[in-house]
Amino acid sequence: MSYLNLKEYEPVENRIRAFWQKYPEGRLITDLQRVERADGRVEWICKSQAFTNQTDDRPQATGYATEIEGSSFINRSNASENCETSSIGRCLANLGFATKGKRPSREEMQKA
Repeated sequence: MSYLNLKEYEPVENRIRAFWQKYPEGRLITDLQRVERADGRVEWICKSQAFTNQTDDRPQATGYATEIEGSSFINRSNASENCETSSIGRCLANLGFATKGKRPSREEMQKA
C-alpha cells in the first residue's frame, strides 16, 4: 500500500472553502445513519452530495464513508463527526477539489 504524504494532503475544511468560493449558490447535503451491528458495535454510515447550484436535481458528486465507534482514538468520542467529514472530503474529491489520488481522509492515513 502506498502512503499519502500528509504534507501534500488537502484538508477537508480547505476543500469545503474552495467549494463555496467556486459555487456560492451550491449545496452540500449529508445523510448520516447510525447502525447497531450484530456484534453490538455502532457503525456510522454517511452519504454526502454536492450540488453546484440551487436548482440541480442530481448531485454533481457523491461520497460515502463508514466509521465504527471505538475503532480508533478519534472514533471513541467522535465517530459520527469523523464519518461525516470523511464523506464530505470524498465527495469534494470526486468533484475535483483534491489533488489526483488524494482520496483518504487524514484520520484514515494516520491509522494506516
